[in-house]
Amino acid sequence: RPPRSTLFPYTTLFRSGDLNYATEFVEGDEPVQASDTDLFITDPDSDTISQCTVVINNPQDGASEILTGTNYGFDEIRVFYEENAHTLHFRGTADLDLYEILLRSVAYENTNEDPTESSRILLFSCTDDAGDTGQPSITSITVSAVNDRPIIDLSGTSDPTTVDNEIEFFEETDRKSTRLNSSHAVHL
Repeated sequence: RPPRSTLFPYTTLFRSGDLNYATEFVEGDEPVQASDTDLFITDPDSDTISQCTVVINNPQDGASEILTGTNYGFDEIRVFYEENAHTLHFRGTADLDLYEILLRSVAYENTNEDPTESSRILLFSCTDDAGDTGQPSITSITVSAVNDRPIIDLSGTSDPTTVDNEIEFFEETDRKSTRLNSSHAVHL
């Protein structure tokens, strides 16, 4: 475990004992874990935590940026996401070992089809049963957009691949016709 800090409890997000963690989210991919699997919480004078929060400190894409977490069925911990504040809450008095498990479940997702390419800063902090809140640990998530290919929707529906549209072209000289449909077949 890392050297003890004067602000307790604190959360270590990376197995090396570094308080901080970095990862990448690519548009369209599954949510990414916001900490290392070896995350741990240190508090020298208490083994009990009353709450932890994870905040997207610099959201760029509004409600498209989401934090998720689970309580794994531990009824003493309530987990909820405050969308307007971009804050994931874990509340309820429990052993810090349980909070370590729960914080390892935190994931980041951006559902925007054209996300702002920049790093997002997530702040993890915990409060012990005496009301002391430790210095936040930081996760930096680099968000990368993907160049999506264009789609021409001839029917005005949201999924042009499910509609059979035909266009017929005629040449004046020999009335030869060409038909195009949604399966990309050309009939001469």
